Amino acid sequence: MITTWQLILSAAVLAYLVTAAVLALLPMLRRTNWRVPVMRVMVGHALAGNIVVLVWRAWQAGADEAFRHSFDSILLFATLLAGLAALSPVIGRLGALHVLLLPVAAAVQASAFMTIGEHVVRLPYKPWFIAHMASMILGATCFAAGGVAGVAYLWVNRRLRNKQPQPALGAMPPLESLEVFGRRTVAIGFGLLTFGILTGICGVAHNTEQWRLFARDPLVIFTGVMWLLYAAALLGLRLKPDLRGRRAAWLAVWSLVLLMFVFVLADVFSQTH
Repeated sequence: MITTWQLILSAAVLAYLVTAAVLALLPMLRRTNWRVPVMRVMVGHALAGNIVVLVWRAWQAGADEAFRHSFDSILLFATLLAGLAALSPVIGRLGALHVLLLPVAAAVQASAFMTIGEHVVRLPYKPWFIAHMASMILGATCFAAGGVAGVAYLWVNRRLRNKQPQPALGAMPPLESLEVFGRRTVAIGFGLLTFGILTGICGVAHNTEQWRLFARDPLVIFTGVMWLLYAAALLGLRLKPDLRGRRAAWLAVWSLVLLMFVFVLADVFSQTH
C-alpha cells in the first residue's frame, strides 16, 4: 500500500525534476551563473527522494512485492533517467543532453501517480519476476536515453544544415557522439529486452494456465513484435554501413515512441502487467 508520506515525497520529487528541467532550459531566455548549481541540487534532491521511497517500500514488503505495483517500477524508471541526466556531462561528450533528459524524467515521474489504486496481479514466480522487472526497466531506460539522443541528433543536424547558430540553451553534443550514444543504448536496451522476455517466459512456462493467460495478453504480443522489429533494425545497422547518421537517429527516436506505446498498452489493455 502506498502511504501518504510516500505520495508527498514522490510529489516533491516531481517538483524538483520540473524545476531542474526549467532551469536547464533557462539559458534560452537569459544567461545565469546560479542556474547550474541550483539545478544540480534539485536533481540530487529528486534522486534522494525516490531512492528513499523505493528502498523503504522494498524493505517493508520485499523487492518482488514492491515491483508488483507499477508505481514502484515507474519511480525506478524516473530515478534512472534523472541519474543519467546528472551523469551526462561526464559521460563522453554528452554535455547538454540533460536538457532533454530532465523533462522526460519529470514526465515519467508524473505518470507514476496515474497508477495509484490500480489492480495488482499476483503471480507466484518470485526469482524470475525480479530479474524480469529489473531487466525490462533497465531496457526501457536505455531506449528512452537513446530516443532522447536521437531527437537531439535530428535537431542539431537540422540547425547545421540550415546554417543556424547553436541554440542558446548550451552547446549540444557533437553529432558523432549523439549517434554513437543512441546506437549503443538501443543495442544495450535490446539485449535487456531479450533477457526480460526470456525471464518472463521462464516465470510462467511451468504453469499451463498462466502461460495461456500471458500468451493472449496484448502487451506480450506487441512486445514480441517490437523485439522482431528491433532485431531487424539492429541487424540492418550492422550489415549496411549506410544506415548511419539520420537513419540511426530515427531508429533511436522510434524506440522511444514504441516505449511510450508499450506504457499506454500496459495501462489500458494488459491484464497481467
